[in-house]
Amino acid sequence: MPTNSYSSKYETLLAVGQLGGWEYNVLTQELWCNSYYFEMLGRPEYVVSDWAKYSIKDVWENWLHPEDLSKAKEFFSDFILHPVLEYK
Repeated sequence: MPTNSYSSKYETLLAVGQLGGWEYNVLTQELWCNSYYFEMLGRPEYVVSDWAKYSIKDVWENWLHPEDLSKAKEFFSDFILHPVLEYK
């Protein structure tokens, strides 16, 4: 594979690494997220370490307005079950 192809892939990885990445485990109710996730939400004080594991209730559910919680849970459940949809 040509060297410029590798460079392009690494540049992409570096750019994506600056995004607020997260992964949710439905079975354990845990959220793994990088420090940028909290910075994007304006809550850098919650960062323990890069890619630490958090309780979904502590770092997502408790931050939502009570009137929005059920709608948000329904929306994300639908997205997890039908991942072909786009989300905002």
